[in-house]
Amino acid sequence: MSAGQWPRLALGAIVLLAGLIGARIAIGGSGATQRLIDETPIPAQSMESTLAERVSLAISSAIVLALVGAIVYLALAGGDRPADIDVTPRFDRMRRQAGQFYLPFEVVNHGDRTAENVRVRVSLGSAQPEESEVEIQFLPGGATEEGIVVFDTDPTSADLRWDLLDFLEP
Repeated sequence: MSAGQWPRLALGAIVLLAGLIGARIAIGGSGATQRLIDETPIPAQSMESTLAERVSLAISSAIVLALVGAIVYLALAGGDRPADIDVTPRFDRMRRQAGQFYLPFEVVNHGDRTAENVRVRVSLGSAQPEESEVEIQFLPGGATEEGIVVFDTDPTSADLRWDLLDFLEP
């Protein structure tokens, strides 16, 4: 089990403990240990749980079990592949406006881990290249973000280069 999964399991344990405490309060609240303020015992007929109490206990238990199941599933099924970043220009959506070329692009994280502060540099041309640098603050595993770079030169008529500069794995 990786270090990244421990916080999920700790959260699951806290939720389970809170659910058990809540179930104990619900059971204890049925009259078995409850006393009136003046310490007189509760009559036997009021110690039986009502249908509403049993239904509410069943619903809360089902919610707690569903939460625990979801947390365990996420902890065990979540992959541990490092971030794998891919940048793709979208020439099919390029547009020209006010003498400039707007070129959309996609940044995809094919890994399971999150990448932060993903920096991409785009260079157009070789002699005196036009350059644009874009930073994506947060890119979860399996996610896609879109951006647009703006050039004065038509990107389809010059050498276009995409460089992934760096990113952080929190």
